[in-house]
This record gives sequence, structure tokens and C-alpha cells, in this order.
Amino acid sequence: GHSLSEHAHDIALQNLQARARVPSLWLIANVREALVLATANRSESATGYTTVDGDNAGSIAPIASLPKTFILKWLHWAEQKLNYTCLAQVNAMEPSAELKANQRDEDELMPYDRLHQLEELLIKARLDEKDALAVLQQAPYASLKEMKADIARFRVLFRRSQWKRDRLAPSFHLNSPSLDPKGDSRYPLW
Repeated sequence: GHSLSEHAHDIALQNLQARARVPSLWLIANVREALVLATANRSESATGYTTVDGDNAGSIAPIASLPKTFILKWLHWAEQKLNYTCLAQVNAMEPSAELKANQRDEDELMPYDRLHQLEELLIKARLDEKDALAVLQQAPYASLKEMKADIARFRVLFRRSQWKRDRLAPSFHLNSPSLDPKGDSRYPLW
């Protein structure tokens, strides 16, 4: 007896759409005796910008330890240096979960280069907010107010998404520290 509306239930409907794709992938994988590859990357896993049983569903997660900044640079490199011209259309697009019209990942999170920098400072280097802010002030960034807001947002997103990282498919650990929930970047669920 409850009516769903796009405005009131936007996230729930996006999550349903992301999850609806996966059963077909599992069916094809089972028929072909293959694995489903999870497509969530490190930046999405760190912030929880991934859908449980959606883009983080799979048997293995080959790009889970790679930040989105690296993936985007690699795609451009592969198009130019390996002559993978099929990537031209992909590289021309803004990163998007494509679950609603005009959706841009960086509008919903923050610019990926900023997100990666915050992860490096707050998770890898284990700096507190004050020390991270001091480092950010030495490099070109936005205003002090925006720096503080980004730090606070990243910390909330990282802590709040621990339960999603607990559900990640096994991944390769290509850099350190890993976001593996069994490692040292674990936060209590809350």
C-alpha cells in the first residue's frame, strides 16, 4: 500500500536498478562456467559509492584496489598508446553510475583527484584532520571552507561504508594500505 516516487525514494530506486542487472550476469556466468567480475573500484569502495549486490557483486574484484583517478588515466593511455580506439567513446564520457538522468559521480561525491588525495592523507598516512588540512593548504585546492567540508565528508563516508567493504569480493592488493575489511583500515559498523 506504499507508493514509490522518484523524488522521495531516489536512492532506493537507483539501488534496485543497479541490483536488477546482476542476476542476468550470474546466469550468463553459470551457463558459461565463468566468473562475474565486480566493477567497484577503490574510490567507490572507500566512500560507499557502490551498490551491494550491484557493482560490487561478483566472484572477484580485479580493480577494487585501484583508485578511480588511476583507472581514468589508464583508459586514456590505452586508447592512445595501445590504439584501443574503442575506448574513445568511454573516455569522452563523465564518470557516472548511469542510474538517473544527467548523473555525474563527482557531483555526488567530490572530484576524484580530491577524493584520492584525501584517502592518501587520512587513510594511508593516517593524518588527523588538522594535519591533513595543513598538507592541503600547501597545494592548489579550493577555499579553506571547502577543504574542511571535503575532509569531514570523506571521513563520514569512509566510516559509514565499512559494512559495504565487508561485502566486497576478493580483490588483488596492488597498493598499500588495502581497504580489505580484514586489514588495518577497518572501522566499527555504525
